[in-house]
Amino acid sequence: MKYNDDYAMNISVEELNFKNVEHYCEAIIHPVIFTIGVTGNVVNLVVFTRQRMRHGKSDIEKAATMGLMFLAVSDMMYCVIGLMTHGPMALDATAKHAYTIIWSIFGNVVPLLTLAFCNVRFLVVIYHSQDRFTPRSSGDTARRNPLLNSTTVTFALIICFFFLLVCPAIVVKFIGNFVAEFSHKAYYRFQLTLVITNTMLAFNFAVNFLLYCYALRDFRKTLMNMVNWSVLAFGHVH
Repeated sequence: MKYNDDYAMNISVEELNFKNVEHYCEAIIHPVIFTIGVTGNVVNLVVFTRQRMRHGKSDIEKAATMGLMFLAVSDMMYCVIGLMTHGPMALDATAKHAYTIIWSIFGNVVPLLTLAFCNVRFLVVIYHSQDRFTPRSSGDTARRNPLLNSTTVTFALIICFFFLLVCPAIVVKFIGNFVAEFSHKAYYRFQLTLVITNTMLAFNFAVNFLLYCYALRDFRKTLMNMVNWSVLAFGHVH
């Protein structure tokens, strides 16, 4: 992909806008997003690991927790590689190219496969649990339905965020591969769009922590217990 130099007499408004947005995204916004993403996904892993180790969890809870753990690992790897290619941890051109390839795999292929596997696994567990579950009272059904609802809503929101925040970047890159030549203005407009959609894509891998805090009551409860325990432990030390 290239632009026609015949159109490039002086720096244009489009080129200036692109360079300004790219600078702020590369130097500030992306490193901040990736740092938040690494931190949030580490917390996600710790919380889900504690939940996974509990006794008496249903098959639905185990399947959902395991799927969300895999997704947290994938998201964390994407953010770690992103930090290595942006900001103060930036690499040289050769290493950056290699990491960009790996980054694309963790940004597109791995999350999509993980989401597909988790949802299929979750549906299979629900299907089999329907056959085995015989509520002894209305209380059993009442306890089970909120779990199904919150988990279903969480996976639905994850999928919606994935398509809303990740797909635009994929579509823009796909279109760029089929355009042989841009005019000067069109080239920088395209590059500006690419930077914006890549920022949206990066945000997708940092937002799940907030999503879990909002949608999963058990996640919030476990997180608060961990925070309270840490505060008490810190108080005893001092």
